Amino acid sequence: HPRATVTAEGGRALVRGDRAALERALRNLVENAERHGPAGGPVAIAVAGGARSARLSVSDTGAGLTPEQAARAFQRFWRAEGAAAGGSGLGLAIVRATAERHGGSASAAGATFTIELPRADPAAAPAR
Repeated sequence: HPRATVTAEGGRALVRGDRAALERALRNLVENAERHGPAGGPVAIAVAGGARSARLSVSDTGAGLTPEQAARAFQRFWRAEGAAAGGSGLGLAIVRATAERHGGSASAAGATFTIELPRADPAAAPAR
């Protein structure tokens, strides 16, 4: 994504899971930011590793969601009133389902959408 900036803090944030599903969840978040942020506006991707979890957040510079909208944002087929055209209303539901399937969670606050996943033990054998 040409307008994306990526920041990382807290060291390496290793998680285990279905790589294709996790990539799809990230892609859904980035596409959502592109669709609902200002045209040509920046998209920020932040990765942070904590003691027990890894967090991946995607933000745009749009108006974002109200707390009431954020509480509903991950429901299937939900779309904010006045949302830009396009999208099926499934992208954020897929993000949450993917996060939960990996033992994590997904949340929204304003124009920032976050996936939090349990960190993997780096000494454990890699998943196949």
